[in-house]
Amino acid sequence: MYICKDIPTLREIPEYFVECTRIEVVDSARGGCALCTAIISVLRAPEGPYASVRIARRTFGLLVKESTFYKTVPILFAQGSGDSGSIPKSVVFPATGLSDAFLQASQWLENCLNNHGVRCNALGSMDRARLPFRILDIDLKLGDTVVLLESGLEEERHGIYACLSHCWGENQPIMTTISTLQQHQQGIFFSDLPATFQDAISILRQMDVKYLWIDSLCIVQDDALDWETQSAQMADIYRNEIITISAAASNNSHGGLFRDEPSESKSIEVTPCVHAAQDVRIFARQTHFHNKEDHPLIERGWVYQERLLSPRVLHFGAEELIWECMTESSCQCGEGVWAVQHNPWVANRWYNSKSQLDIPTLLTLPLQEAMEVWRGMVQDYSKTQLSHPDDIFPAITGAAKVISESLVQRGFDSTYIADLWRHSFLEDCLWTVSNVPGSRPLAYRAPTFSWASIVSSGGISYEDIRFSQTSVHLAVLLDYRCELRGIDDMGQLLSAHVSLQGSLMPAQLKISWNSTTIDKLPWRDVDNTPHIRFDGDCPSVLPGSENACTNDGIRKLSAWCLPILFKPGGYNWSMYCLIIKAMERNQEVVYERLGLLELWDRNQSCGVHEDWFDPSKVVKNAIVKIM
Repeated sequence: MYICKDIPTLREIPEYFVECTRIEVVDSARGGCALCTAIISVLRAPEGPYASVRIARRTFGLLVKESTFYKTVPILFAQGSGDSGSIPKSVVFPATGLSDAFLQASQWLENCLNNHGVRCNALGSMDRARLPFRILDIDLKLGDTVVLLESGLEEERHGIYACLSHCWGENQPIMTTISTLQQHQQGIFFSDLPATFQDAISILRQMDVKYLWIDSLCIVQDDALDWETQSAQMADIYRNEIITISAAASNNSHGGLFRDEPSESKSIEVTPCVHAAQDVRIFARQTHFHNKEDHPLIERGWVYQERLLSPRVLHFGAEELIWECMTESSCQCGEGVWAVQHNPWVANRWYNSKSQLDIPTLLTLPLQEAMEVWRGMVQDYSKTQLSHPDDIFPAITGAAKVISESLVQRGFDSTYIADLWRHSFLEDCLWTVSNVPGSRPLAYRAPTFSWASIVSSGGISYEDIRFSQTSVHLAVLLDYRCELRGIDDMGQLLSAHVSLQGSLMPAQLKISWNSTTIDKLPWRDVDNTPHIRFDGDCPSVLPGSENACTNDGIRKLSAWCLPILFKPGGYNWSMYCLIIKAMERNQEVVYERLGLLELWDRNQSCGVHEDWFDPSKVVKNAIVKIM
């Protein structure tokens, strides 16, 4: 019987770690305790008087962790018909091969369909879901071919379908083009498909899913209108499917889905104690933490919204399978996902935010918190990679349409302005470039007030105003215009601008080789000013011919300061301002954003914010057009 009667902390093992000394476990094992014998069998640290063992119970087994400087966390799990006592039973497959993947995926899918609520089953579980305009028929009856189906103008096809999320890579996958469309509608030989496509079809056929959507085959890649029309349907395509197959560990379409588990972490049977139940077998294996760098697909920009929109995602990872749905996340070892979800300081959080993009959940949140969900998604998305920089809007359009739908259901303005929202425009302007210096893309893709105008591997961050319910708007959005490149009102832009009305005052930037700071503002009391933090958007927009260079290499740049929002607080009082630069375009004075300025004061030691500046230098009710 795998229950310890010698060590009090091990009699009923909870979900959180309990600790005991290694000596206690060794002594108990020598006395015949089957549980302690199993625990001792997986310890690797040398014995010592101060060595400790930490143990926690999970639904998939027991976690056994040695002294903190040992990184590996073995898991013990039981199989067999007998009573395993404190050690939970589970089945951990040794690889992500076809048969193993099918068994595990079927368990997860069945549990989700039968036991999860409306969040998982509202969209992607209906037999009569409307199929996308084009879809691959992968029915096993077709034998060694698959067929590209296309709905007619008056025709709608219905059925259960899945999507494939994959990296294209440098070696382009098979594609549907204007010249191959008719051929693909007649049939595509299975052998002509790359390995990832073949593997996805094989697993879906075993799951009795007859239709599959793959972007490279279901969108005519050299038809700009078709590409724009179909990409605008991404929200519906992914939300109405039953599951997304994610080739997370492959960096191209030829890498396939299936992987052998690393030999060092394969399950091994633990030699039982003579007092152990004979009809129970105990196994041990290492856990995995599913690092981003081992899953190149997760870094791709298009994949970010595919993952969030899908009701369910089955990731074929580098070591094992990972499951995500709107209700829960899991993996075959169990600990990798569990550790991230229960440790908010863990940086590798790529599988921890899926449930946010769900309309019923969004509608239960206060509006400000719901918009924080959007900004959090933008922060994550801004760190991903796009092969084509001008995809910056199309690759997030599906997620934006879900937010738009939730705003409409609340009765709020859902106008979308270059990835900012009209009803929260000033709050959406509170973005800064994170750590890595940004740059403007070579070709225009967004106005400077939008975070999408910046390219930075570190992405962007938003100022945290979640707990400031009494923020005061210091500017007003008067007008806006977005000139679209195509038909999608959330898609690519040719140009855009907004007109803001507020108080405008002169500012001067000081630019050195390694920093840009605010050099001058028109303070009322120069001896009693608030603290200053300036975050420039990108160095490339700061130097110019109008800069006055000094002998020490310092450049000065004349600019303007436009306060947009004031956040009162019990300790810190903050004013946020856009730093903008005037320029002439088509005989009109317009402005571009240079960065975000925060002025903050502790306990109002500098007086009320209205009195910070010299009123003779402030232009009231100025109207600025920001491009």
